[in-house]
Amino acid sequence: MRAHYLQLLGTKTEKDLMDWVNQVNPDTPIKTFKDANLQNGRALIKMCGDIEPRIINLDLVLPGDTPEDRE
Repeated sequence: MRAHYLQLLGTKTEKDLMDWVNQVNPDTPIKTFKDANLQNGRALIKMCGDIEPRIINLDLVLPGDTPEDRE
């Protein structure tokens, strides 16, 4: 799946993507795509919100501390 998304990014490298993720989400930086900070989905939500803020309703976002919250 990672290869698919990197293909979509064109000339961007994995490092470029990590730098952008960490710029958007400086509170919980990530080092790799397997980083534990990605488990709760909040980094993905912040990235989506950075692209288009109107698509995220933060009132509906749970902390993601439990497996049930992550679902």
